[in-house]
Amino acid sequence: MFLCSPRVAGVLLLVGLSMGVGCANDDSSANRAGAAGGADNALAQKDCYVGLPTPGVTYTGYGCSGTSTSSSVSALGPKSWNDVRMTISLTLNTPPSLGVLDLETLTVQVPTADATPTWNAPLGACVATATKSAVDADFGWVYFLIDISCNLPALPAAGNPGAPLDLNSFSIVTFFTQ
Repeated sequence: MFLCSPRVAGVLLLVGLSMGVGCANDDSSANRAGAAGGADNALAQKDCYVGLPTPGVTYTGYGCSGTSTSSSVSALGPKSWNDVRMTISLTLNTPPSLGVLDLETLTVQVPTADATPTWNAPLGACVATATKSAVDADFGWVYFLIDISCNLPALPAAGNPGAPLDLNSFSIVTFFTQ
């Protein structure tokens, strides 16, 4: 199994794109979606976290990547970094700070063996609020605990035959570069 700490994954910086890549510890019940304190614990450890319960999606760890105005956090299976079970991506119009974020796009992907179905939240249907942050002093990344609340379901993107995906309210921990 290959899941790593943010310190090890941080070496995977893609400097040309000003993008960082990190990943969280594996098999920790404190880090799993729905676990008490999962998001707060992840932020304290400067780890990634996905708190979106999705039927049929199981995972044991997290990975995330970010730039100054976009970030993705993935729920990972036990096989390897390439065993992505779900990815939540946000694009912001402006760099993040505590408070309501200027959300441009919110996308959810749930890969299968044959495809990567994608859902897009309708513009204006979701509010993303950064409630806490922590700076990773080693890399200068800023991790944010982000609460997301959507009043409409995310709609299937072109080529996705699935039904709309109810996002409701959930939390993530991911980072942005400075």
